[in-house]
Amino acid sequence: MHDQPRQVTLTIDAGAGSDPLELASLTRRLRDELLQLGVEDVALVRSDSVREGARAGDVIQWGMLLVELTPSSDTLLSALVAAVHLWLVRQDRDELKAIIQSGSIKAEIPKTSPEAARALAASMSQPSAPADPAEPTADPAEPTADPAEPTSDRAG
Repeated sequence: MHDQPRQVTLTIDAGAGSDPLELASLTRRLRDELLQLGVEDVALVRSDSVREGARAGDVIQWGMLLVELTPSSDTLLSALVAAVHLWLVRQDRDELKAIIQSGSIKAEIPKTSPEAARALAASMSQPSAPADPAEPTADPAEPTADPAEPTSDRAG
């Protein structure tokens, strides 16, 4: 039996006009909300690279969260997608996006349709199935993460 937690990465894109403090605030608020779902953990993602002029120490990759779900937690994955969908709707910002990645499946969580969010969760609950090209996906030309290859703050 496979007892390893399932890891899901969430990336928040606040749009071109957002500032780093705003992205940090959005990341913290979403993390706090997701921790209430009963997931194993919601970790801030840390980066190994430090920008020039920054102080040494932990560098948080704002806008990225690593969510650990219990093994065989399809219901929790559905709850996670639904929670992020509702969070996006409550933010009332057209440019705000959330990208979810689990294994090789990567998609934007739709904020316009709860049914589309449920369909996305259902498709991600099948880890061995390849991504359906008809599903909504992040634009490969748009960067969804910092190129500095972030790592989790969890030892392991």
